[in-house]
Amino acid sequence: VNPPIYHHFYDSHELARQTLVRVPLHKQGERWSWDMDAMREAFNDRTRLMMMCSPHNPTGTVFQRDELQARLNLLHRKARERKISTALVFEGWDAGGKGGNIRRLTRGLDPRGYEVVPISAPNDVEKAHHYLWRFWRRVPKAGHVAIFDRSWYGRVLVERVEGFCTEEEWSRAYREINEFERQLADYGTAIVKFWLHIDPEEQLRRFEARQQDPRKQWKLSPMDLPSRERWFEYSRARDEMFAATDREETPWHLVNSDDK
Repeated sequence: VNPPIYHHFYDSHELARQTLVRVPLHKQGERWSWDMDAMREAFNDRTRLMMMCSPHNPTGTVFQRDELQARLNLLHRKARERKISTALVFEGWDAGGKGGNIRRLTRGLDPRGYEVVPISAPNDVEKAHHYLWRFWRRVPKAGHVAIFDRSWYGRVLVERVEGFCTEEEWSRAYREINEFERQLADYGTAIVKFWLHIDPEEQLRRFEARQQDPRKQWKLSPMDLPSRERWFEYSRARDEMFAATDREETPWHLVNSDDK
């Protein structure tokens, strides 16, 4: 995966003036690091940061939060008028904040023009078909937005690590996924893929908070805590997924989600 030239940071110290700041990256050997002097200039000690590694603001324009919501709503209306469909894919670690990000996103959308598609384990009917069958049935129609809370990438992530499919099946899935997304892109569908990253310590804190909060206990599945023991295996599967499926027309956008 080619690293970005900039990390995009959102200054969320004051919700009323949430702004976007660009901080340059420098390469040191095989690693990329932030320009700390530029970061200190951009933020003060009280600022809480959220990082988004996707340089799609080449002019360095700074938008206020309300402007971003209005811009999103305008783009949504224009896409509906031009019959352009959009598929938004949210992947990431358990407790990474996929649901929260989707809630914030949909505040700027017309509810008549989008659908949130939560993905869980396939049922018996879905298991009787090719694994992409259930996703073909949920692709957005012309002018609409489909927001996938997890997606077809489960085949090369959880199904691979937990042994729910064979090595031949998940190895073949990279080609199948790229072809699936290429067909959607060729049809004119805009595909945007996010990976929400948190570190193991933050994940454990969120799991423990869910255990203590009756309103959030339903979010914990029997697999969540045991899967922490396979953090390395999941990380390896994630990196191989990026290498195989980060393509020019359907790139991955990496979001540091430690700070909601």
